[in-house]
Amino acid sequence: MKPDEFLHLALTELREAVRHGSPPGGGACHTIIWYGYEFEDFALSPVTFHAKNVALDKFKELYMQWPGFSGNPEYPVPAPTSAGSSVSKVDRARMWYHGCTGDERWTGEYGRLRMEMIDFVIDYLEKELT
Repeated sequence: MKPDEFLHLALTELREAVRHGSPPGGGACHTIIWYGYEFEDFALSPVTFHAKNVALDKFKELYMQWPGFSGNPEYPVPAPTSAGSSVSKVDRARMWYHGCTGDERWTGEYGRLRMEMIDFVIDYLEKELT
């Protein structure tokens, strides 16, 4: 399986999990890594360490093109507008991510923004893979 195909599959599975009320406890990158381990564990298709890293690099490259990108490559989803503005947009993204726990990352305005980013990347990959 090519890294772009793996990334598309992992993000599509993530999107479906969120839609069905079973969001992951961590962020998208962490989920992509663990998704690769599932493939290896169940021998569905070999996804090497290198392929997972390539997929994560591609994810980062694509989410930085998302119009809603926070400006922080490590925390790409901006904090909700309700978060205030006492610190920079880039710092708010980091602080908001670490202030959320479990389902909070996938609900409300912040969750909607996360899903917008994931949908953006999935749409890009679908065009690229067809």
